[in-house]
Amino acid sequence: MAAVSDPLGPSWKFRLSLIRVFWVIPVTLPAVLLLLVADSWLGRMAAVFTLCAAFLPLLAALAWSSRKRTWLVVTIASAAVMLGLAGVLLAKAPVGRSTPPSRVSHQYAAAGAHFPRYAPGNLLPEVDQLMAAFTLMTVADPLLTATQAAELKRLTKSLYRELEADPEFHALGSAMQLTYSDILHVPSASGHSYVYVPSHADRSKPRPVMVFFHGSGGNLKAYLWILSKLADELDWILVAPSNGTGNWQEAQSLACLDFALQAAQNVAAVDRRHVHLMGLSNGGLAVSQLAGWRGGEVESLVFLSPVFDDSALRSVSFTRQCTGRPVLVVTGENDDRVPLDYVEGRASAMTRQGARVRLQPVPGANHFLMFSHRQILIHTLAAWFSHPGAAESESPTPPDRASPSLEISH
Repeated sequence: MAAVSDPLGPSWKFRLSLIRVFWVIPVTLPAVLLLLVADSWLGRMAAVFTLCAAFLPLLAALAWSSRKRTWLVVTIASAAVMLGLAGVLLAKAPVGRSTPPSRVSHQYAAAGAHFPRYAPGNLLPEVDQLMAAFTLMTVADPLLTATQAAELKRLTKSLYRELEADPEFHALGSAMQLTYSDILHVPSASGHSYVYVPSHADRSKPRPVMVFFHGSGGNLKAYLWILSKLADELDWILVAPSNGTGNWQEAQSLACLDFALQAAQNVAAVDRRHVHLMGLSNGGLAVSQLAGWRGGEVESLVFLSPVFDDSALRSVSFTRQCTGRPVLVVTGENDDRVPLDYVEGRASAMTRQGARVRLQPVPGANHFLMFSHRQILIHTLAAWFSHPGAAESESPTPPDRASPSLEISH
């Protein structure tokens, strides 16, 4: 019996194997993950686009090597689907701004820096990036259980549905591209900050400013959305500088504070006598560092589920800058990432250094209290900012859930 000839020679088989191993599999896995977890239809479209991109080189190689019409038709159809999806994703990419004067905007300190509309971090909605990240964290992070991740996803979806319904926040896009640049060690010195000004504010009238330093996940738009409610209530300016993955070092913290204050002044008059620093999680590192260097220039310090820079808290400059300075620390009683006893120890250390520290544990909250207990948090912050450093303030929780706050005394 005559042997049937193989239409693919050994060289083509080897090439196809390389394509499968080094392109198809690495690209297909994240695409499938995104398809399974995406919350938005744009996210699902991006997943299908990525799947097409994963298989297109393999299909093209099969069409070329086999000379079969079937493979050629499949290749052309896949390319057409890719082009169509790319057109929709590009057309729907956020422009980064709405009609001025917008309540919220991107501001850049670096000359020539601009909003990267077509960067991957903006082509894929931020909520879908977070859904994929939370799923991966259940594998890589031993502290995040599947149950916690499911609850965090539910809270995040709810938040983003709210903010995306706001035309100005929808048009804003994302700053997550800066996080990815940091992960890939790609330099990015844009000096980016989000700035929020209440819609009813007279921008020519100087007003207090809150400077918010984000944690290790990046400068999420959801943080801005939550704190914008506080800014509206207080009639203050809110500014949130970006620092990649949130690995705050002293030089970065100092530069970002200057960038942030200038960014705020670009859009509204700032009362420099009333500057308040706030740090979430790793953002507490930045606030700790700035307290030692610039604490005398700010009115108060706020730490949320915080990590502290111990060397900064122990420094002589912290005592010199922050003696008598009002400090609020809000943390979850059930935080297993930054345990309550760690936070209590640092609160006591700041008190010994002369600061007026108020520690407010939140019952039932873990490290993600900004999402899970946002109404309690905003109520707590609004009451405290009304009288920074006051020994007594309105309880931030309903009576049946209240936990006594701790006024750390000398």
